[in-house]
Amino acid sequence: MPENKYPKRKALRLPDYDYSQNGCYFITISADRKSWLFGRYNVGAIHESPVRLTKDKCIILNENGKICERYIKNISHRFPDVEVINYIIMPNHIHLLLMFDGEPIRAIRESPLRSLLSRVTGWLKMNISKEIHLANKSDGKVWQRGYYDRVIRNQREFENCWNYIEYNALKEYAKGEAR
Repeated sequence: MPENKYPKRKALRLPDYDYSQNGCYFITISADRKSWLFGRYNVGAIHESPVRLTKDKCIILNENGKICERYIKNISHRFPDVEVINYIIMPNHIHLLLMFDGEPIRAIRESPLRSLLSRVTGWLKMNISKEIHLANKSDGKVWQRGYYDRVIRNQREFENCWNYIEYNALKEYAKGEAR
């Protein structure tokens, strides 16, 4: 029997979890090759008081980042049962905290991979990619394959994800990640 020449991918989803059910999810979508496609750190922000330095002042979005933001803000319009609780657009990835609250709709034969979570993420990646390609007159890859998701199981996890979104950009900036 021929040996598979490709490494086996690690399963990214919780086994036996129904991704069509309501709940809160933390999502990370990374740019292809971790390229800084969406903006840069605000070098001038280092001179601000730490009390006034917020995630919104820490990152300066370029046109690609503004495209991401526009689509993120439209998720709830496109998917009425999904609320964007919090998000941040980093130079090379985005984090989203999403709440799903509606009637789970799934065809009998529909795969869990076509859950509302995967439809939202696919819609976001596809539309952002299309608009970035049009704006830049290019067809280069925008996103890494797949995405990371975490099912939020309790209040503590929710607060941890919220704080990560709020303060990770500041931490990355402080580590010297700013270019």
